[in-house]
Amino acid sequence: MLMDPDVIAKTIPGCESMKAIGEDEYEAQLSLGIAAFKGRYGSKVKLFDKKPPESFKLNIEGKGARGFLRGDVAIRLEEQGPDTILHYA
Repeated sequence: MLMDPDVIAKTIPGCESMKAIGEDEYEAQLSLGIAAFKGRYGSKVKLFDKKPPESFKLNIEGKGARGFLRGDVAIRLEEQGPDTILHYA
């Protein structure tokens, strides 16, 4: 379920839309409200280092009127009784 593009989009702050453009690769529209980065960014999101069902990483690169952004996010799931904890860094 967490590998579903709609679910992944909901885990990315400010993600307005996301569509598949290849295997594990997506185009996304991000709207950020962070001071120096405030604005909209056309972005590419790539999944890598996948270890289902425990973890994966996202690489996000985007361009907008204020410049560009680039970063990686590590996602890890941890079972805790009947619940699942989502860790990200």
